[in-house]
Amino acid sequence: MTGTPRRDDGFTLVELLVVMSLSMIIGTIVVSSVIRSMQASVAATARIEALNNLEVGMERISRQIRAADPIMSATDDSITVTTYDDTSRAIYAYALTPDRTQLDVTVTRFADFTSTTPVSTGTTPLLFDLDPTAAAPFVYTNAAGTTWPTDGSQPAADIVAVRFGFTRLLPRDGGTVDLTSSVYLRNTLG
Repeated sequence: MTGTPRRDDGFTLVELLVVMSLSMIIGTIVVSSVIRSMQASVAATARIEALNNLEVGMERISRQIRAADPIMSATDDSITVTTYDDTSRAIYAYALTPDRTQLDVTVTRFADFTSTTPVSTGTTPLLFDLDPTAAAPFVYTNAAGTTWPTDGSQPAADIVAVRFGFTRLLPRDGGTVDLTSSVYLRNTLG
């Protein structure tokens, strides 16, 4: 018997289900990869921003310590310095907040070198999201090369170098960024 050839006009239900299942699996893999790379990008950006914030803040502290004449007071959690420019003086006080999560700077400006009445005073946050469990940020060195005690037993004028470091928390991934710097005071090392 000669029959007429059977003509297929489409796909069977099983074939459609197999193709749909494979498409969903491949789509899930692709979307998961894209999401992971986006999360990694966001985490890297947060790390870079945290590091930049630390660098800018620590450069500001370094600049003021280098120009210090003199260091007025120093503790494990704070440093206060006086600086002079061409016509006036300023006092910069860097101090951790009581909860140790932020470093504030208080700037007091005077009209001239001898004035005792400030023209302006203001406090602003300099570093934030700091790790409150990190070690004391400021360590001081005297001319003998030993650690200067912060208990007040020696005058702050004995300080010739300051090492300071901060650890910033990264809220998104729970990581941290650390940065440390050392500064020698001008005119103290002969």
